[in-house]
Amino acid sequence: QLRAAGFTYHLSHPSASGSVERLMALCDLPLVCYAYRVMGGADDKGWRKDHWVKEVEDGCVYNPELQQKASASVLGRIKNVIPYGVSLYSLGDENYFDYESGFSPVGLQSFRAMLQRKYGTLQQLNATWGTQFANWEEVKPLPTADAIKQGRWPAVHDHMSFNEQEYAFYHHFLREEIRKADPGAWVGAEGSVPGDLEETVAGLEIWGPYSDKRGNELLRSLVSPQVVRGNWWGGYVGSHGGRAGADILWRQLISGAVNTSLYFAAVGSEGLFATELSYADYFDKMRPELREIYGGIGQLFAAGRVPDDGIAIHWSQASEHAARMFTGVGTPAASQGNLLALLDRCGFGYRFVTTKMIGQGALDRGWRVLFLPCSQALSDEEVKRITAFVEAGGLLIADVGAGLMDGNCKPKWKAGGAWEGQLDVLLGVTRKGDPQSQQTPASQTFDLGGAKLPLRDFPFRPDSSVVAQSAAQIGDAPIFLLRSHGKGRVVFLNFTFPNADHPDAVPFCRDLLAALQVTPRCHLTESKGYLARRFVQGALELVGVARERKNAPDTALQLAQPAYVYDVRAGKALGKLTSVALPAGGPSVRVLALLPTPAKAPTVAAPAAAARGSVTQLALTLPGAGAGRLLRLQALRPDGAEAMPYRAYVTMPGPQATARLPWAYSDPAGAWTVRVTDVATGQSGSCKISLR
Repeated sequence: QLRAAGFTYHLSHPSASGSVERLMALCDLPLVCYAYRVMGGADDKGWRKDHWVKEVEDGCVYNPELQQKASASVLGRIKNVIPYGVSLYSLGDENYFDYESGFSPVGLQSFRAMLQRKYGTLQQLNATWGTQFANWEEVKPLPTADAIKQGRWPAVHDHMSFNEQEYAFYHHFLREEIRKADPGAWVGAEGSVPGDLEETVAGLEIWGPYSDKRGNELLRSLVSPQVVRGNWWGGYVGSHGGRAGADILWRQLISGAVNTSLYFAAVGSEGLFATELSYADYFDKMRPELREIYGGIGQLFAAGRVPDDGIAIHWSQASEHAARMFTGVGTPAASQGNLLALLDRCGFGYRFVTTKMIGQGALDRGWRVLFLPCSQALSDEEVKRITAFVEAGGLLIADVGAGLMDGNCKPKWKAGGAWEGQLDVLLGVTRKGDPQSQQTPASQTFDLGGAKLPLRDFPFRPDSSVVAQSAAQIGDAPIFLLRSHGKGRVVFLNFTFPNADHPDAVPFCRDLLAALQVTPRCHLTESKGYLARRFVQGALELVGVARERKNAPDTALQLAQPAYVYDVRAGKALGKLTSVALPAGGPSVRVLALLPTPAKAPTVAAPAAAARGSVTQLALTLPGAGAGRLLRLQALRPDGAEAMPYRAYVTMPGPQATARLPWAYSDPAGAWTVRVTDVATGQSGSCKISLR
């Protein structure tokens, strides 16, 4: 029944003997093994307490005693299930750690070692922290609240970084231990707090973030397409979308957040089956759409890539830490949340670039635009490379708070006096007084090379420490600056990027970028109430559109260039178009394929006859196709019913590919039909095989 519902794996704790996994393997439903759970808190002394290996007093993950017991635990749990082909190993769901730990003997030793690697000398540490430690043995973290009160913000940043690195190391250590017993194992976690996500996911093969927009976009930007990504949904009654049906999975796919369906089903009210194994009513209602998704469209989305359109968004873990200490002018969470929604509704793709990526030269690789959304903490290296990006012709768009601190979260301002932020020379501003803001509703129209950009009845919150000449001001504070620097341009908004729900916000973003020669490949004419995203796979472009509000208006997909458009769900050609009408009364989810030339039907060729128990070689052709196009392969019995075990999905390396069809000895003799379908266009071809 699980197989018939479309599921291909099951996640559960391993049985002690492996007997359950043996039975599930016989049912062709391999195990995703819940091997461990990474959990850690802090006691009243600040000692890390491991909530899995509870018997170790000093629970710092760098403690050899804890590592030995954690290794023994995970290897003991998995040893009897390895023979049955574990597909993935989960190190837990809702994994967590505590930013207040690190004060145990091993914790302090490890913390000091991290600081020595980072700073090199005690003098450099004292200069950054504003301390006077006489030797390394005196160095220790302060409780966060105390450190913030004392203005020891770099110390808070380093302590948070230590806790994040320890959390990441725990996952990496367990992965290596599992791979000692099961070489090549895929290991990770799902539904867990990220820590420093870039550190945490490095080297892991699975990560399922909480279902939040920023986390999903950051993960997509950090990992390779092969990493298993998913957000839990399914049988939940009062959370995770409740029982909104397959719409939840459609939205996950269209957003680009997942390449896997993680469906939760337990016993009782959140179950999937009745006692006689019939499907629960709520699940039975969504099965037709699940069959459609699992029948190739889901794979098509998963194999596609959300294009970045040359737009990079800065991610700074130091700025995330800074928001724990200072929110006087905004936060990265608010700025990024608004910016992501604006770019989505304008039809743009994008990716995050991190502090580490920038240090490795990421800005030299063809980006057109770099957004700094409340990037309060910027290192000297980031400033150097961002400046070089603009000088070489890049477009920088920063909102309030950019460069208020250095890369260690050390504030640049001086009480009551003049000061210089990390990026002020590039932004074309000076500073005076502490950074602070107060909401002031106002209407402003910004002039950008003849383009008029209004924000009417808008809740501006400018940073009053900014000093510059500007035609647009709130009180004495400039709110909009545009300047050239080298071959590039800089836009500074002295307010948080607008919330996309404000009536002027989306036109403001769209017209601002258009005036700077940045336009999308396609967009919705009416975007409010819709989720839309474009994917690319060679010459094929895939556009998903989901209606998220019942009162959403009629809309249309407007293309920058004509394309041959196919309705993927209906499997039909719509013609060569520059606009596709999407009336509100139509399907709530539309999937469109765009091609530069008309598609041709696939073909399949095979020997005319085959014997049961043999293997038939199939030759597949999709004329004119580039790498990545997806064909659905089906085998139909003599009575016309599909033999589901033979269904396969073939990713074409080019116009031609081969596939194997292994016949069972129990297959009925007679005339079988082998059919191949181009999932993107719905066109198909078939051949006959006489099975004897």
